[in-house]
Amino acid sequence: MPLRSRRFSGNFRLENAANNSPPMRKGETGEAVKIVQQAFVDLGFPMPITTDKGNKPPDGIFGNETFSTVSKFQSQQGLSVDGVAGRDTIGRLDQIFFEDDTDECEPPDPRDWGCATARRGRR
Repeated sequence: MPLRSRRFSGNFRLENAANNSPPMRKGETGEAVKIVQQAFVDLGFPMPITTDKGNKPPDGIFGNETFSTVSKFQSQQGLSVDGVAGRDTIGRLDQIFFEDDTDECEPPDPRDWGCATARRGRR
């Protein structure tokens, strides 16, 4: 499935994860993990280890905290809870942020930690 939100579209790894080719899981690192972690923070999911208690941008490490946060999000959204960010999880995140693409951060850039932090708590 092609991703539509500015936050996720165009990222090769996220596009692949959205097609379960393969999904993102514990042990993965990189920019795509950072983008997903920032999305969770922006949705109000605290990630104190990943963000050094909110003092730093996400670390890009899909470890225990990210696994737990993915699982919480999946449960909250009525998705199958497995802690893996694949088709359903990335698809739902993309849908949420596609609907929010008219926010005050133009253009929203997941690497722009300051812009993303300014939106924290809006949901």
